[in-house]
Amino acid sequence: MEQQRIGNATIMNVDCMEFMSTLPDKHFDLAVCDPPYFDGPQKPGYYAGSKQKTDVGSYKDISSSWTVPGKEYFEELVRISRNQIIWGINYYEFLAPGGRLIWIKGEQGSPFSMAEIAYQSFYLRVDIFKHLWAGFWQEPGHHKEKRIHPTQKPVPLYEWILVNYAKLGQKIFDSHMGSGSSAIAANNLGFEFFGCELDKDYYEVACKRVIEYSRQERLFA
Repeated sequence: MEQQRIGNATIMNVDCMEFMSTLPDKHFDLAVCDPPYFDGPQKPGYYAGSKQKTDVGSYKDISSSWTVPGKEYFEELVRISRNQIIWGINYYEFLAPGGRLIWIKGEQGSPFSMAEIAYQSFYLRVDIFKHLWAGFWQEPGHHKEKRIHPTQKPVPLYEWILVNYAKLGQKIFDSHMGSGSSAIAANNLGFEFFGCELDKDYYEVACKRVIEYSRQERLFA
């Protein structure tokens, strides 16, 4: 296992199932995860044409390591965390009783999905966060984020989640870290964070992105 410590974030190049198997029950206070909801090899070219060069690297349009997690993943995630927020819950076949978090990311008429849905374990309620993030369109007046991952989510989304669902001093976990947005948000707000990313290329470019953001924060301070 390779890992880097960047600010309050420990980022690991490891299979999340392997890492979680080493942990005691309820080790983390909150797991905020965005696992794959389709198997990359089964949908080749799904993100065709989405490769982009950025200042921190480039991303490939799909990863051969992407696999849809099974029931054992969700059982393990619940075992090692006190609460969970799991994106893409509407794509999985089994039921997940609990609340929902809806991120409205597009406008009517957009060719992209207008919203994404997450399971949240806190209460039987639906919470809504609106932040434009569809294709190349991003929230007006918001600092434009460079995309390094096909399913990248914006940093403000994770900041909103941490402000509303976590308390300072709590430990945060992300099993499928991807672009590192969750780690950046945790660093920005002072949360202790641990994230897994199995794909070596994404792990390396995410580390570069988190380091770049941490430098910007120090410069601003």
